[in-house]
Amino acid sequence: CVGIALVLTMFFDINTITVSGESAYSAEKIIEASGIKTGDNLIFISKQKANELITTKLPYIGSAEFKRRLPSKLEIIVKKADPVYAAAKDGYYILLDENGKVLETGLEYIGENLILLKTEEIVSAETGKIITLTNEKALGKLKEVREACIECGLSDTVKTAVLAVGRLAADCTDIKDTGDTLGTLSSIIRFGSIRRIETDPLIPLMKRLFLRFCLGVYSASLCDKAAAEEIVRVISKVNDACLSHDFLDEERFVSVLDSIADSDTVNPLVSGFACAVLTERGKISSEKLSELISRRLSKGTPPADGALWFEGLSRKNHRSLISRISLWEKLCNFISELDDEEFKPVLICLRRTFAEFSPSEKSDIAENIGEVLGISPEAAAEFITAEITSDEKASLDELDDFDFGDI
Repeated sequence: CVGIALVLTMFFDINTITVSGESAYSAEKIIEASGIKTGDNLIFISKQKANELITTKLPYIGSAEFKRRLPSKLEIIVKKADPVYAAAKDGYYILLDENGKVLETGLEYIGENLILLKTEEIVSAETGKIITLTNEKALGKLKEVREACIECGLSDTVKTAVLAVGRLAADCTDIKDTGDTLGTLSSIIRFGSIRRIETDPLIPLMKRLFLRFCLGVYSASLCDKAAAEEIVRVISKVNDACLSHDFLDEERFVSVLDSIADSDTVNPLVSGFACAVLTERGKISSEKLSELISRRLSKGTPPADGALWFEGLSRKNHRSLISRISLWEKLCNFISELDDEEFKPVLICLRRTFAEFSPSEKSDIAENIGEVLGISPEAAAEFITAEITSDEKASLDELDDFDFGDI
């Protein structure tokens, strides 16, 4: 119990704070006033205390609501406080909201639509706080400032922490956040025995998040290149979690990956990576893999898409791919059929792809390409592994800024 409370505190640190709603104050001022900062724990922040700090330091904010998004995002939603009443003191006016909170003091003039209170002696009128009058009923029935002091034992703290994660997970709709949370929970459970942590309460939560990920990752894969990199990253995390925990539905996960790998509509980088994961798991037949390679590296596939698919496929199983001479035959044929304009985006993808291979792997690839093209392995290796010149590097770098949208 002690361990799980501590571990949940160690993880789920805030790295992003956003502000929405109506307010005359900047987001920076609202975040500063809340007392919450990046690095604080998402689960154990005091929303009540932060609300009181914001509404006191920034009086024209009536309330602040806090939405926690696993694993590391906090949204502050503010509602403005409008002046409703005005009270007179020493020849000046004090503006109050509907609850009697002091918005401003020392005003010479007030708006015509305010309710002027003919009060008895004002005891205290501090900006950001409820006005204090001799006659406590002068403003009618006001909402009291809520204070709560929660005393609980350590076992209650653990229960509260797990329930809090579960409630936050219910609002966790972003597939990347779901994947990241699964990765974090997987680490907690995997190393729980070493740290003497009782992790059983986290298993049902992880199962629910895993199901949500499987149901949503296909549609999330219909995305652009920037988003595709994030999808690839979280698929890798969830794959590691699935391999580590037999209580997760491996069959469902493999089925989803199979659909992504076979799809012509999802982002090709994600499709290629799904194929790579299936290959690594031994969940795709040689015949099916050959069919996908032939389909993706063919004239019927847009060149940039084919190159992205190959990049995704190459994120795993380097040695396995190097040993498939048919793959390199298809790649060489695919490239040879491109015209100069089509080759430019493909070149960028290939440069990125082969940068992830080791020098010895590049030499083996060169031998395969040499065999396919009918040149000596030594000549191919020298060409593949040679350092590019500064002029060549400058030419390649220019391609990164090339607009391929009309190709």
